[in-house]
Amino acid sequence: MHKKDRLLIIGDGEFAQIAYEYFTVDSPYEVVGFSVETPYLKRAELFGLPVVALETVEKSYDPLTTKVFVAVTSTQLNRVRARLYGMAKDKKYSFATYISSRAFVWRTAKVGENCFIFENNVIQHGASIGNDVILWSGNHVGHQTVIHDHCFVSSHCVLSGYCEIGERSFLGVNCTFADHVKVGKDCLIGAGALITKSTGDGLIYPGLATKPSSLGSLKYFGIKE
Repeated sequence: MHKKDRLLIIGDGEFAQIAYEYFTVDSPYEVVGFSVETPYLKRAELFGLPVVALETVEKSYDPLTTKVFVAVTSTQLNRVRARLYGMAKDKKYSFATYISSRAFVWRTAKVGENCFIFENNVIQHGASIGNDVILWSGNHVGHQTVIHDHCFVSSHCVLSGYCEIGERSFLGVNCTFADHVKVGKDCLIGAGALITKSTGDGLIYPGLATKPSSLGSLKYFGIKE
């Protein structure tokens, strides 16, 4: 793959390292460095590339020739990523979006800037993904569904048709949404939760953990040791 676009990754943690791998192997971008805020600047290099202070990053990486990607997960209900995204925008950077070559995005779907869409995501007809949204692997985004800015969608979530997910919300692994459900902004949807009705803002819907049976596995299978 011919590399022609320079890319700076904001962050140097685990997600930044994952983003480096995916952008390097499966995109037209060439990662040229990393940047973090000064209090978190603990190393000079990562993967042989410079790590520089975000506050003065434009002195090292010209916004006219280098795009950025903010590689931060859902810390503080996505507010850290949203803040760093705003800082980069104020510095006049434009943003890269990564869509895995193993994701399915229908031609009428829309995906914003600074998004990261992992493998095995399905984004159907008319769906809209806002800016600064992370979709980890294996999600289903149904037709005409809208995911607003700064959301984080964990793996294997099912969003049925005509859903709407409010800004900065977090969707836990394996959660499910019925058709036409609207989730308010700043919501936390727990792993395995089933949402059948629209929600307000700032709510938590915990997934209920399965309790162990009183019957042990060895006794169930008649195993004697």
